Amino acid sequence: MPRGGRPSTPHGAGSGSCSQRPAGGVCAPDADETGTGWDRERETCRQQRLAAAEAHQARRQEAPPEAHRARLREEASAEADRARRCEEASAVTPRLWLSTARAAPVGHAAARTGLMLEQVVVQLAARIETGGDGTLSVPPFHPDHI
Repeated sequence: MPRGGRPSTPHGAGSGSCSQRPAGGVCAPDADETGTGWDRERETCRQQRLAAAEAHQARRQEAPPEAHRARLREEASAEADRARRCEEASAVTPRLWLSTARAAPVGHAAARTGLMLEQVVVQLAARIETGGDGTLSVPPFHPDHI
């Protein structure tokens, strides 16, 4: 069955809506109320789509180029905001509790580079390597400014 759930038979064929068949056994399309109704509906939808397209084109031609560019900038900004929110939503924010003895080397590295402790921990996490046996390690590195 084609789109719209309507049968793909010709007007009146097998629908029983064409009771007045001429001698040749072919139904007259005007006698098929269902088929002609679909034709009218299809034509109405077509006219509405054409009118909407013409109205859209007229609005585009009336709008000054700067207004169009401003709208495009707003849309791009909105898209960037959506992407940023999506990225933030997928980010992990762990709470990390370290003893003073364990936190001291990381804190000293952060102080030397002018970074916050959290920024150095993020760089550590970014450099984690997984061994073949599942062990985790971080090769030596110097923290970078982000």
